[in-house]
Amino acid sequence: MSGSRIEIQSLRRGIRLLRAINQSDGAHPRELAGAVGINRSTAYRLLDTLVAAGYVGKDAHDGRYRTLAAARRLSVAFEDAAWHPDILVPAIDALGTEICWPLGLSTRTADDDLIVRHVTDETSPLVDRRVPPGSRLPLLETAAGRLHLAMMDASASEALLHAAGAASIGHRTMLRAIRRDGFAQVHIPDRHVIMTALPILRNGELFAALTLRIMDQAMTPDRALDLYLPLLRARTRAMGAALDAAAARASTSPLSHSEQRCMTA
Repeated sequence: MSGSRIEIQSLRRGIRLLRAINQSDGAHPRELAGAVGINRSTAYRLLDTLVAAGYVGKDAHDGRYRTLAAARRLSVAFEDAAWHPDILVPAIDALGTEICWPLGLSTRTADDDLIVRHVTDETSPLVDRRVPPGSRLPLLETAAGRLHLAMMDASASEALLHAAGAASIGHRTMLRAIRRDGFAQVHIPDRHVIMTALPILRNGELFAALTLRIMDQAMTPDRALDLYLPLLRARTRAMGAALDAAAARASTSPLSHSEQRCMTA
């Protein structure tokens, strides 16, 4: 086999390995070798390369390999400035430091996919299962998904419910309650996780969802609301106000010379 073919094959294996790591909550070399279909020595060699390049890191606590921020930035969607990481990321990171439990930000795409844009999993000491940025969230099984369904246009919400085979009275009642309460909460006992999602509004419309994840061994869903709901409401409102202020500044900023020429052409 020629040198170029070997390099291409190694690149393909490296990409498959990186994808497998990104789709997992961290993995050991043995697990990755099986998932990608390579031997363990090849997996170790590729992991060493990815670590050296800054795309992957080895967790000192459990020995698992996980993707780092550099790998996530390879995704065009992750780099999309339309969700205003310059405003939201610092605010979410500060809140995550304050409450310790992991937080996640998600937005909806034009195709009605719900995408995780940012998480505080890497800095939270209370993470059970990591959620990689770029992950797609199911609409009905997650708090963020239910929040988006509840706050979108009624006809669009109904169409998605029908497509999921969930256009029942129970689901409609659930979405009405979310709209009334201004948040969604989902408890998944099998995963021991309580998810509470609140809206971040821009110009009065849902822009993104902020989700708090808590292990149910620590507290009940009601206790989680008692402890954190007022703080989450205050911070998501502040984030929405910052988005509105940024939009107002953009609308009143002076036109550049090239823009003025286009306006008068």
